[in-house]
Amino acid sequence: MKTLTYPVVSVSVNGLILRLLTPGLVMLSNVAMADHPTVGVQGNLGGPITTTSAHGLPEGQLAASLDFQYIDFDPVSDARLALGSERGEDVHSADSLSRTALNVAFGISDKLTLGLSLPYMERKGLREAAHGHQESQEEGHDDAPTEKDHPEELGNEQIEHLGDASGFGDAQIYGTYQLSASVKGNSSALMFGLKVPTGETHQKSRDGERLETELQPGSGSWDPFLGLAYSRSWGAWSFNSNMLYTLVTEGSQSTDLGDVLNYNLSLSHPIYTAAAAGHQGHQHDHRELPSAFSTAFIFEINGEWRDRTEIRGETERNSGGNLVYLSPGLSVKAGDWSMSAALSFPIENLNGVQSEPETRLVFRLGRAF
Repeated sequence: MKTLTYPVVSVSVNGLILRLLTPGLVMLSNVAMADHPTVGVQGNLGGPITTTSAHGLPEGQLAASLDFQYIDFDPVSDARLALGSERGEDVHSADSLSRTALNVAFGISDKLTLGLSLPYMERKGLREAAHGHQESQEEGHDDAPTEKDHPEELGNEQIEHLGDASGFGDAQIYGTYQLSASVKGNSSALMFGLKVPTGETHQKSRDGERLETELQPGSGSWDPFLGLAYSRSWGAWSFNSNMLYTLVTEGSQSTDLGDVLNYNLSLSHPIYTAAAAGHQGHQHDHRELPSAFSTAFIFEINGEWRDRTEIRGETERNSGGNLVYLSPGLSVKAGDWSMSAALSFPIENLNGVQSEPETRLVFRLGRAF
């Protein structure tokens, strides 16, 4: 089960400069595809929330944001968990996942922006198939029970109720370097960074046993990532896109959570713009055009492919896959402050049995200095 949230940037929309800040990367502090949040190398102050823009902060500018992401799951049924116990499968379930992150970014130059993301993770309602109940077909048990067979006989002793897990996740150091920019609004940028194993990896279940790494707030691994972003504007419309690949290494408890490929598209259009007092009717060629208030509609497609998890060299069948979120949202900017929110609806193609996301809520509050 794995689920699958970037540097700071400035983007021009209808003559207005929107400052953008990106949180950590499209990679999280752990995996288990369906029960992890989506991250990216860029969340934007006033622009797309998850998609990375190819624009960077102006030299000397600082931006900060507080990001929140909540995912509600359709948990794996007790009958299916018990069946997994009978078959000796590693099956997990979660009710919900939340991720709160503090992001800070700084414009080193007009081309280079560097940032830091510090996340806090919380998983609710963790359950798993109890181990040690396997009936091997190799021993002649070809008639192992199925999910449709006498579910009332699949006892609670075959399900482990682990409780909740929360703590600080792995910090992410990230950056963008603008490769090209044109007066017509076309820009491209290189994205790069590293997830550092600063997160909690020793959370325990209700029974006092250490949780598996895929359920921990941190992964214990050093994971570099690299990608490209492309942005274009025409008229009042803005288009942003990016691809980011994360090379996941072995971390805590000899666990490799699987490499991750994130791909994102966004389209935004201003709904309302009010210029600051004293600037109506004036044409400015300033780097930043003052604005009292503006709102914009955003539509994003946020995708993530994740490889299967490996534990001590053994591949976990019920892990990895592809997950796509359709994310309509709104952004509001008032002076140096910006607020964005989106409600996402998933399309899943997950491997094996995993908790499936039902909805995702993403919220960001940011400020440029």
